[in-house]
Amino acid sequence: MVYTVWRRTGLVWAGAGGSPLAGATLGQNGSAAAGVETGGVPYYGYYRASQYPDIVANLRLDQPWGSAQINAAIHDVSGGCNGSCATGAFGSATGFAIGGGVKFNLPFAAGDELWIQGTYADGATSYLGPYKPYGTDGVAVIRGDAANGSGKFTTALLADAAIGIDGKVNTVKGYQFTVAGQHFWTPSLRTSVFGGYLKLDYSGAATDAVCTAYVAGGTKASKAGCNPDVAIWQIGSRTIWTPVTNLDIGVEVLYSKIDQNHTGSWDFSKASLGGNSTGLYQARDVGIWQGTLRVTRSFWP
Repeated sequence: MVYTVWRRTGLVWAGAGGSPLAGATLGQNGSAAAGVETGGVPYYGYYRASQYPDIVANLRLDQPWGSAQINAAIHDVSGGCNGSCATGAFGSATGFAIGGGVKFNLPFAAGDELWIQGTYADGATSYLGPYKPYGTDGVAVIRGDAANGSGKFTTALLADAAIGIDGKVNTVKGYQFTVAGQHFWTPSLRTSVFGGYLKLDYSGAATDAVCTAYVAGGTKASKAGCNPDVAIWQIGSRTIWTPVTNLDIGVEVLYSKIDQNHTGSWDFSKASLGGNSTGLYQARDVGIWQGTLRVTRSFWP
């Protein structure tokens, strides 16, 4: 079993104003009443206190050719409200995830491997990969400036579910798959190539709840152009040189693409945008390049 709180990516509510730069709503942090939040971050939104821990099962088979495994999880998605929302009439749902993967030992060189894995989730987004170490439900990128008409933004709302005005918990469905391979050029030099795709699908009721929150938050005059469905894909490569035992010197390059479905102009006149001016920004997809140089010295074993 897994402690439920650490598997929560956020539960949003249509009755609270939100922004696509910070999730549909930040929720009830600091509530003194029985519920989820007791101060500090991360925020989990309008979740009820844990009704039961996540139930996780895994089955694995190891063979000379490689290994294979299947796994599944059940996740509590219960709505709850403390403080200003002044109602406890939120529903509940049961989320789940199921996945599998296989690893092949390749014959080209010792240590060569190929991994393939995939996961489907309904109301359990964290099992697709996104983790919640921060105080928002949204991943957002701002580029350009509203002052000169070049302002663009992209966002990905990573939520387990959205609660409608009627109090119903509408779960978010999604899936992901990953492929990775590793080749040893020499015993001390290896290269990995990897890629993955993540898709989140908000039902009609979940979309309506999220977009109602955005309208209430003042970033949209109406729900037109609001669609929280999002896809994220990544591709990268890493090369590591091990000149001596327990010393790794590596370089990694990663490209990420956030493919969002929002369109039109969004008003961020009330948002904090750092060095960017507030005002109207256009919803756009975004691509991000990252590079890492890493030196790792291990002392055990």
